[in-house]
Amino acid sequence: MNQYQRLIDNLTKLNLNNMAESIADYRQQVNDSQISFSEALLELTDKEIAYQRQESLKRRIKRARFPIVKRLSDFNYQFQPLVNRQQIDEFATMSFLDN
Repeated sequence: MNQYQRLIDNLTKLNLNNMAESIADYRQQVNDSQISFSEALLELTDKEIAYQRQESLKRRIKRARFPIVKRLSDFNYQFQPLVNRQQIDEFATMSFLDN
């Protein structure tokens, strides 16, 4: 087994599946001198962290057993015209916590 295959195997064993799937693209970019090794590694790890956060959020929502998942972006302000959209958008930034 060559080093590249061992690397993919290790990433899979560490449950870094997203990183294992993306590594071929970054390997090519490094070989073509488009980006440095450290840039490639940083991008790979950033993507893996974002992926794991997203998956964690999905698992928590599933465990919560919400009957329907709604986001503020899904809210129909035309159905409820008395709701102040600007105020809701401001609340969504959580800036009131700083005050």
